Amino acid sequence: MFDFFKKKIKETFDKTFRKEEKEPEKESIKENQTEPVLAPETIPESTTENIEEQSKEPEIKSTTRTIPEPKIISENPPESINEPSKESPTESPKEQAKESIAKSVKETLKETFLSVKKKAVEKEITQKELDAFFYDIELVLLENNASYGATNQIIESAKKELVGTKADRFKLKQALETSIKNSIFDILNQEKIDLIEKIKEVNQNGEPCVIVFLGFNGAGKTTNLAKLGSLLKENDLKCVFAAGDTFRAAAIEQLKKHAEILNIPLISHQYGADSAAVIFDAKKYASAHNLDVVLCDTAGRVHTDKNLMEELKKIKRVNNPHLMILVAESITGSDIENQVEQFCKIGMDGTILTKTDIDGKIGSAISVCYISKKPILYLSCGQKYKDLNEFDAKKVLDSVFEE
Repeated sequence: MFDFFKKKIKETFDKTFRKEEKEPEKESIKENQTEPVLAPETIPESTTENIEEQSKEPEIKSTTRTIPEPKIISENPPESINEPSKESPTESPKEQAKESIAKSVKETLKETFLSVKKKAVEKEITQKELDAFFYDIELVLLENNASYGATNQIIESAKKELVGTKADRFKLKQALETSIKNSIFDILNQEKIDLIEKIKEVNQNGEPCVIVFLGFNGAGKTTNLAKLGSLLKENDLKCVFAAGDTFRAAAIEQLKKHAEILNIPLISHQYGADSAAVIFDAKKYASAHNLDVVLCDTAGRVHTDKNLMEELKKIKRVNNPHLMILVAESITGSDIENQVEQFCKIGMDGTILTKTDIDGKIGSAISVCYISKKPILYLSCGQKYKDLNEFDAKKVLDSVFEE
């Protein structure tokens, strides 16, 4: 999942740290290399003559040097002067001074060595040093369809975490990776909604929990409504489907087929009927039959069409749903920003991100959370009823940044 983003992040880190990791190898090669030796036939005659002349010069100088003979003061030393005993040696003040100096120099060298070693390993991370790295990260995020605002927040947050701190240069890669990971996590980790607990809380008030699905044309509202119905049924929650999409051809038949497979009742009107009225009737049916949840389908909306968006406002005003779930495609690209902004004006409580098995980019998830400030509830990644996975920001990022 999100394999494209994972690949790009890895390439960026490899590009940044490839040179640093190869430098020690170059040094070791230099140490093992020996000076090139030229073959005898390649040495010109003039060179050999100069070598012979240079070799003769030290001999001439050594013959001219005279070493004065030492003067003998006395053949026999005075009897009063005794040699010091070898068993109990005594050090002269000069020797003690030499030893003290040697000890002081040794300690100073040790301290200097430790200081140099520390400076070699630790370095302060400055803004300038990070610019090139974060420029590449910015391109990766934008290429993965993250909104500009979200990308800017991730970069600035990571810089604040790193600038002015000291890091082991051998662990710098890990420090940078952690800062990026934490910055993305802060955006994705919106306050979670425990859907099962939310439904049970509403049921305690003696009413069914009404959940309305909304989103763009073809995003997968009907299919994911059925997936959620299957999940709730597995948790012993009784549901009813409301066929609120009275506009798209075969939309009612599609939902009816899912209802038959899952053995869940369906409330529907004829095509062209008022969606708000269909959902209202489904609520009445759920209350009369002591059901827990009403899952409401709606027609796909073009977020730029004001009339269609007004219909959603009417559904909300008439039925007062407990949750409004946006179903959005991960493959939408940068247009997902406009979609989320418009649906936020109507009201949304969370998102189901679909087709994540097709798209390996994480930008859509980042953009949705950044703009809506609402959680992603599920990732939908297939056509089976069980292909609905609870979204966990930590697990997603761990899989992206794993070695």
